[in-house]
Parts: sequence; C-alpha cells; structure tokens
Amino acid sequence: MLNTVTIMGRLTADPNLSQTPNNISVCKFTVAVEDDIPDKNGNRAVQFISVIAWRQTAEFAARNFTKGKLIVVQGRLKNNNYEKENIKHYGMQIEVSHIYFAGDKSSKSTAVPVKSEVTENLSEYESLTDEGPF
Repeated sequence: MLNTVTIMGRLTADPNLSQTPNNISVCKFTVAVEDDIPDKNGNRAVQFISVIAWRQTAEFAARNFTKGKLIVVQGRLKNNNYEKENIKHYGMQIEVSHIYFAGDKSSKSTAVPVKSEVTENLSEYESLTDEGPF
C-alpha cells in the first residue's frame, strides 16, 4: 500500500527534542501549511500538522530548525490515537523520512535537499541534452 506525504510550511515553535527510555532521539514539532486556494475574501486557511522524527533525523531537525523557518517534510501518515479518562482521542501525524531546507523567512527560495540519495544507475540519463526526449 502507498502511504506518502510531502508538506511545506513554517514551524509554529522550536522543535522539541527528547529521548525515549531506550535513549532513542525523538523530535516533535508542528508545521503550519497555508492552503493554495484563497476563500472569497482572499484569505487562505492554515492547516496545523503534527510531525514526529526519530534518531538522527530528530537530532538534525532540533539542531537546524527554529520557529518560523520554512521546511519541507516527507514521510508517512500515522495514527496517534489514545484513550484518556475513558475518552478516545483520534489524530494523525506525519512520521518523517526526510527533511529539507526550504529557505528562510525573508526569502522565497526553492527547497534545498538536506540528504541526497542516489538509488539507481543514472547512465541512461547522462546522454540526455537540454532538448531532451520531450
């Protein structure tokens, strides 16, 4: 099954880094994502999305991102349902696989990857020119 999510938005607060009882780093933060389509008054709704990162990715997020920074997050949706005082609470969060810098508050630069992964032999693409096949 396919479960992939990519969002771009601004951190609502500094990431919160902590350790599990087994000394695994975990970082939680919220990303504010503005809707693409404005309402009839020209205002855009904002979605506040919970994010969780683990291990080195958690440490990287806590070290390099602060409130207001533009960020791109890739990962998967995960339930964070729980029961408290006999009341069931339902929610979703993104469990991070990759985090990217997307510029700072004063600029509108494009996303720059933090970690680049080459998984295939690119030799078949090396012969393409700017004219390309399309």
